[in-house]
Amino acid sequence: MSLFPSARRSGGILLITAAVLASVLTGCAPEAAPKPTTSPSTSSTPKPSATPTETPAAWTRFSDQRFTASFELPPGWKLEEQETPYADQGIFQLNVLDTAGKRQLVFLNGATGLGGVCSADSVPMQVEELDRQEVSLTGYAPATEPPVALTAPQFVYRAWNTGDGVVAATVALVNTPPVKTCFDVNLLWTAERQYTLSDGTQVGTHKELRPRTFANMDEAKAFMQTPEYATLKRIITSFQL
Repeated sequence: MSLFPSARRSGGILLITAAVLASVLTGCAPEAAPKPTTSPSTSSTPKPSATPTETPAAWTRFSDQRFTASFELPPGWKLEEQETPYADQGIFQLNVLDTAGKRQLVFLNGATGLGGVCSADSVPMQVEELDRQEVSLTGYAPATEPPVALTAPQFVYRAWNTGDGVVAATVALVNTPPVKTCFDVNLLWTAERQYTLSDGTQVGTHKELRPRTFANMDEAKAFMQTPEYATLKRIITSFQL
């Protein structure tokens, strides 16, 4: 139903009148010039090309024919062999150096001669384990007669108060729980030998046994958010026998 019926009728009359006028005037009006036509442009605005991104250099796995253990290294990091008095026993030490040449980790494919005692005035290690991640090692067999109860192989980040206002910390591959004496050894005890891949083989409250130091425990925890920590953790967790 239309709301405006009269308007439609008027519209119809107007349309008829317009048609009649158009037929009368057809013979008198000059022919209109055709409008120029424009063809669509075939050119297109060139799209900006994406800036190529540089692919990060790949990590490489270090291995040595003298032993079976291996681990990954980031680009620019190097290994430096350090002389030991146990080379005739097939024990070698390699220092893991960062791009600036600073020693960050130590690798030993065998450990011997480790020991020590705590003096009466030694401060015991009150260890806080800030990070831990189990490491799956193909062919791993634990030592049959270890001096302490063993855990699964794991990456650990442990920190402790030294007694003189400084917090010491270590990153390591171990299969032992933290101790409560004044020193500890970062070792992976296997049936074949003891391995070290850490920032210090022997660690403790003494000044010479502090691989890393921080002003307080909060600062030690904040270290876990740094790229340096992520790199060290990746190296250690990449270890394979």
